[in-house]
Amino acid sequence: MINTNLLLGIAGGIIAINAAIGAILPTPAFLEVHDMTVVGDQVRVVRSVPGPAGVADWTVVVVADATDAPSCQTVSGPLLHQGWSKYSASPKREISMHLDVWVGYEGCYDKLAAGKHDMFVTWTPRDGRPVVSARTTFTK
Repeated sequence: MINTNLLLGIAGGIIAINAAIGAILPTPAFLEVHDMTVVGDQVRVVRSVPGPAGVADWTVVVVADATDAPSCQTVSGPLLHQGWSKYSASPKREISMHLDVWVGYEGCYDKLAAGKHDMFVTWTPRDGRPVVSARTTFTK
């Protein structure tokens, strides 16, 4: 004969252990940036998306080393890739594109003065997973 109280106790213990593990282990990021560089007008990013698929809002801000104000930043809009994108699970891979496309601001690269710049990128998943951020420094 199976003891119902014993089974309920075991089930409750398993639930408590799972809750404790969930509280200790952080929620995995939806996207991992392995490397990000800017060479000339090209942004090169090595990233992976462990999954699951989802939508994330993103913002890029480029700041000249000599100022606090952004030199250029993402212009958001309702169309795909205007400050938001759909992401599918993917292994580690390299993505390269013109800085204007990466930032989402036509004329960004031409607007930058000669000298050192910092580029800050944030991705905010809409499903509540943690925000991902990356930073790189480059010279024009």
